[in-house]
Amino acid sequence: MLHVFSSGESNARLIWTAMTPKQRNNPDFPLRNFVHCGLYHRPLTASWSKGKMGVKYAYYRCQNRKCPSPENIRRDDLEGRFLSFLRQHQPNPGYVRLFHKVVLDAWKSKQADSDLLVEKLQKQVDEIKERKKKLQSAFLFQESINQHDYAEWRDALSEELTVAELNLSQARVDQMGVEDLLDFAESVLLDSASIWKQCSLEQKQRLQQVLFPQGVEYENGVYRTQETAFLFKGFEALMGAEEVVGSANGNRTRV
Repeated sequence: MLHVFSSGESNARLIWTAMTPKQRNNPDFPLRNFVHCGLYHRPLTASWSKGKMGVKYAYYRCQNRKCPSPENIRRDDLEGRFLSFLRQHQPNPGYVRLFHKVVLDAWKSKQADSDLLVEKLQKQVDEIKERKKKLQSAFLFQESINQHDYAEWRDALSEELTVAELNLSQARVDQMGVEDLLDFAESVLLDSASIWKQCSLEQKQRLQQVLFPQGVEYENGVYRTQETAFLFKGFEALMGAEEVVGSANGNRTRV
């Protein structure tokens, strides 16, 4: 698994694992079937072609043979412009920090309820364990119950304890890792182009889908998308529809 981040590394690894699709594709062409032709709106295919001197070149192309756009688009050109497109969609770092703070404040507010739930479930587990001890003492030392009743009550308490411990374990999991996860999300949002370059094929494909759920179109050297990623929509809603969102390279566009 690729080590992309040092902060929250275990959580980052977990996220990337969850982001990995099962299908296998050619790692030489991560944008195949994701980028669409801007004229015919069909996904681009890709392959290696051999030149006159026997040198192989990597190309993307429209699947429609009647497409008037260039028959072959060099892989380096298409992917290089895609990286520039990613950089243009990076939000202003100040907005990301504000988003981090809003989410973290909401989480901390909810965390108080989570702490109370964990405390309540822990008390429930301790009470069941204590009842089991008393039952065992009544059977072994006091001899106040017979073996049949003891076995029946023991099994019922064991089942009750299992459920209580599972609930407690889940409640504790819900408490963990939100700051690491937010740090990871910030890294993706603020430097998605660099991260894309470092990813495996599967990770690239899933990251593309997350950022541009409807895919992107390419025509005459220009990328465009019909739908802004939900991540950036979140910033728009937070800051207001008339705010300005800046990219990491200094370009600023109205949203």
